[in-house]
Amino acid sequence: MTGSLHEDLCRFISRVILLRIRNFSDKVVQKIKTHILCSITFFAENLAVYEVMWKNVVEPGGPQMTQ
Repeated sequence: MTGSLHEDLCRFISRVILLRIRNFSDKVVQKIKTHILCSITFFAENLAVYEVMWKNVVEPGGPQMTQ
């Protein structure tokens, strides 16, 4: 510690606050990434279902969708 006690305390508090902000932002970014991944997965699954349904409409004699 090179400065006064007040300066050192301010630096320490600043570092703690910056680390907490960084941790919070990392968590937010991770939640956003998870949400995007889930949305893409849900979209892809729905797209596959709609493709099968479309083929059933266009080709009535083709394979049917099962549950």
